[in-house]
Parts: sequence; structure tokens; C-alpha cells
Amino acid sequence: MTFDQLDQLLPVLTLIFGWFLSEGSHLLRKRGSHREAVRLALAELLELRHSMIGNRFLFDELAKHIQLPASAIFQIKNALPAPLQKDPALADRFDKALTEVAKHNPFLAFRLRGKNIVNLIEMAFHPETIQDDRFAEFAQRAHEELYDEILPVLNDVIVSTARHAGLGDWSRAFYLIRLRPSVNSEVRTVVDRLLKSIVDQLRALDIGVPVEPTTNRS
Repeated sequence: MTFDQLDQLLPVLTLIFGWFLSEGSHLLRKRGSHREAVRLALAELLELRHSMIGNRFLFDELAKHIQLPASAIFQIKNALPAPLQKDPALADRFDKALTEVAKHNPFLAFRLRGKNIVNLIEMAFHPETIQDDRFAEFAQRAHEELYDEILPVLNDVIVSTARHAGLGDWSRAFYLIRLRPSVNSEVRTVVDRLLKSIVDQLRALDIGVPVEPTTNRS
């Protein structure tokens, strides 16, 4: 190839090189945006899982240590400041997270969305108008369904989603979901403190409510 021929090809080669740089930069930005969206969805799902576990554990401990009707247990739980508060944007946040999940695993997203989980959470977490035990029993069944039927599917969704965020996120999610105890020491400590406060107040009022002492579990 002569110098003149190379000189003629140089603009074409420059154009091709520029196109490769532009496309490569676009793909990197797209990949970064996708990973960011996946990690955001993963964070929402992990928070939802933590709330489900903590809420269920709190209800079980209240029912075990404070022997009151189910309606009273729910009213006490709803008055507590922690560990779970009502999030008015819960439905929207969860829907956006599942939309992102559906892009890479539509079947798992369908399994979770099809269980009407948002309404169940609103019922089990925040049944604010419970006046009798019939409604409380319905809310209690929502608790059981969330923990026994929906939590396993949510665990699968989290692990599957974490694969698309990277090996590091997947390994941490796998440890959290498959190996670490569901009710960790943080949740136990918060719930124990709440129960101790309630038990002390009931005893101080001396209203004759049977109460079992709480213990700090490791």
C-alpha cells in the first residue's frame, strides 16, 4: 500500500475508529445504567424481605409473651415505633422493583406479582382499623401467608436478581438468603427491647394481663 493510498484511507479509518469508540462508550453507559437499576431493585426487595421477617417475628413474640386477643396484639403492634413503619410508597417501590426483575426473569416476577403481595403486606403490617378478632384472624392468616408462602418466592427472586448485579452482589445475596439465619440478632434485639418496654408498662398499670417475661436471645 502506497503512502497516497494510506492517506486516502485515513479519513475512513478515523471514521470507523470513532464509531467503535462511540458504540463502546454507549454500551458501557447502557451496561452501567442496567446494573444500577438492578441493584436498586435488589435493594428494594431486600428491604421488603427484612420488613416481612421482622414484622412476622414481632407479631409472634407479642402473641407469645402478651396473652391478649389477636385484635389487641395488632393494635399494640401498630402503636410501636419500630422495627417497621408504614411506607406510603411501598406499592409503587415494589412494583418498580418487580418491573426491573421481569426484564431478566419474567417467570419469577410473575410468581411474586401474582400473589398480590402488596395488599397482603398492607393487611399484615398495618391493619389500622381492627376492632374485633374476626378481622384480626384474617390479618393473622395474611401474616402466615406472607412468611410461609411468599417469602420463599421472594428469596428466589432476590438471588436471581443479584446474579445480574455482579458476582460480588450475588455472593452476598446468596449468603444472606441461603446461609444466614432469617431472624438475625439485630431484629431480635430490637424486638426484645420493645417487648420489655411493653411488659414493664403493663405491669406498672397492674391491669391483670398475663405476661411472660422476655429473654434476650443471641
